[in-house]
Amino acid sequence: GGKTEVWRDHLVDTLKNLTKIELKEFNSKLTDIELKEDYTHIPRGELERAECVEIATLLISHYGKAYGVEVAISVLKAINQRDLFPAPGPAPIRRSSVGLKAPMHFVDRHREQLIQRVTLVEGVMDKLLGDVLDNEEYQTIKAERTNPMKMRKLYEFTLSWNKYCKDQLYEALKDKCKFLVKDLEEE
Repeated sequence: GGKTEVWRDHLVDTLKNLTKIELKEFNSKLTDIELKEDYTHIPRGELERAECVEIATLLISHYGKAYGVEVAISVLKAINQRDLFPAPGPAPIRRSSVGLKAPMHFVDRHREQLIQRVTLVEGVMDKLLGDVLDNEEYQTIKAERTNPMKMRKLYEFTLSWNKYCKDQLYEALKDKCKFLVKDLEEE
């Protein structure tokens, strides 16, 4: 099925990133790397002239999908090419020169939308009261006249929050405004 394809293509792409010499190293390492019990090495003869696609196919047919990938990763580690293998999924995130920034939290990413569109602000706040908001903060928010103003006020407090607090807000939103959250997540 499709899943195996994904892994195989992914392995192929990974192997294509190796130079001829590295590919040779990969193949020779593949025939002498330590394997789990009950597994045998791919015969050297089969690997001799194998190109990327064939190698990937051999790996998966020989070791199965999950272990085939593990074997490939161990070999890449052994030849110091571990970084070449990100897990398949949505397009790999290119490491930008900015350093690895954590992906933005849902509540930060959709801040404007949430400020404009959350109508059950008080319901959301009730869920946060005590755990994330103290009584004073709660009253401050409640004092605002309109929902967007309340949400803006709530966001002023989020500036000092850690991920746990933001997660709580996210859960509260999911509970009280599940369609809105679903909507934003699909954007």
